[in-house]
Amino acid sequence: MALDIEAILAEAELPTGSVDLCLKGSLVVEYELLEARLSGTPSPTSLADASPTVAIAEEMDALRERMLAYEVRFTLQAMPAREGSDFRATAPNRTDISDEKAFVDAYHAWACELLARTVTEPKLTAEQADQLAAKLSDNQWQRLTIASWQVNYGQQGIPFSAAASALTRSSEPSSRRPPEPESPGPSSLAGPSPSAPSASTPTTDA
Repeated sequence: MALDIEAILAEAELPTGSVDLCLKGSLVVEYELLEARLSGTPSPTSLADASPTVAIAEEMDALRERMLAYEVRFTLQAMPAREGSDFRATAPNRTDISDEKAFVDAYHAWACELLARTVTEPKLTAEQADQLAAKLSDNQWQRLTIASWQVNYGQQGIPFSAAASALTRSSEPSSRRPPEPESPGPSSLAGPSPSAPSASTPTTDA
C-alpha cells in the first residue's frame, strides 16, 4: 500500500525529552556523603552482629524521599527543522573568536538561548536560563544543555532495550521466540557530540 503523505503529516510530532534535576544541592551532597560511608563500611563478621550498613541505607532511603520533593522535571521539545538549522548556524565559532573567555561566554549565551527555545515546561527565557545556570552544578547544567542539544540535533530512532527484550522473550514459549536481535554497538548509538555543535564548542567534563 502506498504511503499517504497527508496521514504522515497528521501523525508526525516533534521529538520531545525530559531531564529531572534535584534543585536542593545540600541534600545531594548529603546523599553522596552517605553513599561514601556505605561503600566504606565493613560488613558484620557474624549474623549476630548488627549491620551498620542497614542503618546507613535507611538514612539514604529517607533522604531520597526528601530529595524527591525538590526534584523538577524540565520538559523539552525540538525546534522545527528550519528554525533549528538556522539557530545552529548562529553557534559561536573558535575561528571567529580567538579569546578563550570571550568564546566560552558567547557559547554559554548560545546555550541559554537553546534552552529558551527548547524547554517547554517550565517555560523560561534566555536570561532566566542564565540565572538557573548560577544555581546548578556543572554536571546538572551539562545534563540539561546536552539533552537540549540531543532533542534538536541528536539521532532520533526507535529505542531498544536489551534488558526489556530479554524479559519479554523469556516469558514466551521457546518455539515462538523471535531470533535475538543484534545488539547495536557504541558507534551506532553515538550521535554528534551533544556539548558541541561543531569544532567550535568548548570542551567540558560531563
